Amino acid sequence: MEEHGKQSFLLDLMDASGLSDKDLDPEASRTLIFVETKRTADNLDEFLYREGFPVTSIHGDRTQREREEAQRRFKVGQMPIIVATAVAARGLDINNVKHVINFDMPADVEEYVHR
Repeated sequence: MEEHGKQSFLLDLMDASGLSDKDLDPEASRTLIFVETKRTADNLDEFLYREGFPVTSIHGDRTQREREEAQRRFKVGQMPIIVATAVAARGLDINNVKHVINFDMPADVEEYVHR
């Protein structure tokens, strides 16, 4: 599926899951979206932000401080949606994640298991 079609489908999925409800409790709606590339992480973060979603992202090109801040904001519910590459997401330990979305399928099965 092309990127635009995936973005449109993601919005439909988030709407069907109640994630587009602005009154939704952020701690009860934590959503982790996996992508394959840093560029896709940045693009999807920007797209969701423009659509009005409270979103942040992490990937390997971010500084350690930026990654820690994004994780902190996600954990406390300030930004209940986080877009992450698999490399940056390894070792994340976050409770109460309601949805895990594979925006891009991983290249191999082992990576899928880590997600």
